[in-house]
Amino acid sequence: MFKWYRDSQVCIAYLADSTPIDDLGHDKQNAARMNALSWATRIPLDDLCYFRPGTRDVHEKMMWASTRTTTRIEDIAYCLIGIFDVSMTIAYGEGKRAFYRLMEAIIHRCGEWQIMAWAGQPSADSAALPESPRCFRQLASHPDSSTGSGECEQKAWRGDRNYVITKRGLQLRLILECTRYGQCTVGVVDYWCYNTSGEGVLKPSQDHLCLLLRMDPFDPFAEWQKVQTADLLTVSTDVEVKEALTTVWL
Repeated sequence: MFKWYRDSQVCIAYLADSTPIDDLGHDKQNAARMNALSWATRIPLDDLCYFRPGTRDVHEKMMWASTRTTTRIEDIAYCLIGIFDVSMTIAYGEGKRAFYRLMEAIIHRCGEWQIMAWAGQPSADSAALPESPRCFRQLASHPDSSTGSGECEQKAWRGDRNYVITKRGLQLRLILECTRYGQCTVGVVDYWCYNTSGEGVLKPSQDHLCLLLRMDPFDPFAEWQKVQTADLLTVSTDVEVKEALTTVWL
């Protein structure tokens, strides 16, 4: 509906007792209402006033919706269609698959590594994707890849920006590090990249988001599988580490 009205040549709406959005902060009563709305929705006040729909800052927007409840299971996905400015059919009766389809639509247009910052119950359609917005967890602050002291630092980015859902599962590139637990491996998500050479860098004194992965050693055709965890997992290193990237399908 948002697109319908946004793209119309003429759109007329009658808003009784409305106040121009620029004046909301200058009226105490309206300011109180906006603060109450911000508190209820968990959306920062600035984002309420100057919100732009789209697939940027997906993790932050999912955190806004992480405590949202709906009468119908499907509506937890359908109510986010406008926020992310994606298109998907409405099909009541599909249950939790609606959120999986929403994630599919978002991933088709998004390249942010923070979308992997979730824990808890996975989707029944893919162990690599969350069941609902409630699975998203708060991230510690990370240095932005666009800032730095040197020219090389400014050209860096973090994580795989070209992950995609395929018939084999969610395809993405990770730094794989073996653990002491044998069958389990850690896949680092937000490594630093400085070029397209196929290598990632882990910087010292930084927490790096990672996935716990497992593979059946007795199955020659086995793929990596994401292991369910209750909280986010991070790793850190005392020295700079440069490792080759591995493509996995989850």
